[in-house]
Amino acid sequence: MTGFIFYLFLATVPIDSFTHSSWGDKEIPIFLYFKFKNFPLPLKIDWGDGKIESLEVKWIIYEAEHKYEMPGKYVIKVKIGSDYWLTTDTVTVFEELFMGKISLPAMIYGSCALDKKEDIFYIGDIQGNFYAFDLFGQIKFNYFAGGEIYGSPLVVESLIYFGADSFLYCVDKKGRLVFKNKLSGKIYNTPSFLSPDKIVISTDDGRLYFFNLFGKKIKELKFPSELSDISLDEKNNLIFTCASTIYSLNPKGKINFKFSSLEDEEFYPAPIVTKDYIICGCEDGYLYFLDKKKGRLIKRVLTFDEEAIKCEPVIDEEGKIYFGDEGGRLYRYDHQQLRALFEAEDAINASPLIIKNENEKIIFIVDESGYLYALTEKKLLFRLEIASSEKDLYQTPSFLFTKGKLIIPSWDGFLYAFNIGGQLVKSEWYAYRANFFRNGKINK
Repeated sequence: MTGFIFYLFLATVPIDSFTHSSWGDKEIPIFLYFKFKNFPLPLKIDWGDGKIESLEVKWIIYEAEHKYEMPGKYVIKVKIGSDYWLTTDTVTVFEELFMGKISLPAMIYGSCALDKKEDIFYIGDIQGNFYAFDLFGQIKFNYFAGGEIYGSPLVVESLIYFGADSFLYCVDKKGRLVFKNKLSGKIYNTPSFLSPDKIVISTDDGRLYFFNLFGKKIKELKFPSELSDISLDEKNNLIFTCASTIYSLNPKGKINFKFSSLEDEEFYPAPIVTKDYIICGCEDGYLYFLDKKKGRLIKRVLTFDEEAIKCEPVIDEEGKIYFGDEGGRLYRYDHQQLRALFEAEDAINASPLIIKNENEKIIFIVDESGYLYALTEKKLLFRLEIASSEKDLYQTPSFLFTKGKLIIPSWDGFLYAFNIGGQLVKSEWYAYRANFFRNGKINK
């Protein structure tokens, strides 16, 4: 048979952008990409829905497009020249998968924060616009902070906290300012809730602040350099990274322990916390497992090409750990063996999302070339280009998943929304803001 390379994936059709409106039009056809060594030649495509396309390929690369009238599963076959029909794969067409996108005035670096009681989510951009949207994409309020918003918001009861430039802001659910506190440096991180009545936030000059819920400063600590986002365990210990060191502090700010990477390389993401471990990725390509009480190194696992780990790992209900690396590999670690499940086009620096849909576990990832992938542990289900190829997806924005809807912020200034269905898998820890208090108790 004439040699060819075959690619199959779903791709979105561009839609007109719009600002402050509901999710827009959507359409997801199937694309087949062929790369031939010899041409011209006849090609037939059986799309699996009773329609067969016959054509002559006159170029080294050919793209075929087909739109299905109904959602479902279709077996696609191709025939090159006079050779036999080749069954490529079974493709699933999802009904109303792509809901649309919302355009914000500027780039988005942070992730969304969800108020689960009211189904409202909050997000800011680097021009200082802070928004509240419902799950239909309708804007609820817009507060203008004026400074650059890099971190994600934090929702605590009726109050929402976020940083802009060097100010910590607090607004209520109608978008009215409650307080605005000037800090010593710029805020790039997400505030965390220290139960029952404190907010903790760090600045890029290495300072860690403790405030009460209404903005009164309680304590200020100094560290050698900028801190990561702060995770809290079941005892309200604060766990975070600072350059090449992982710190654990008690709720009063006293150091429980600190641990430095063995190669003195930086820890990029915030640590995650399980009932047994503190787990954190590192620039040296290792995933570190520390004892929660003393900070002793239990073990570390090396990525295949020693690629840096910049995303927070995710754990499923079976205790398996999923994470990506700078080289674009998605890994699964079951505490015995590290397995590479998939290799994306570019770096995977945002945490994966794992859902259960009809008893099948589906993993969603984004890479820094702007692609969204859905896959099982055995095969790729689809790939969608949701942003331009010029590295629009920043490494930190993470998925927001609620009531079957997937919302992804992007560097290109858009919020992309998908209707994927399913349920979030149960987990000891979910890093990508399923629980915005970051206290190790999912959906608390």
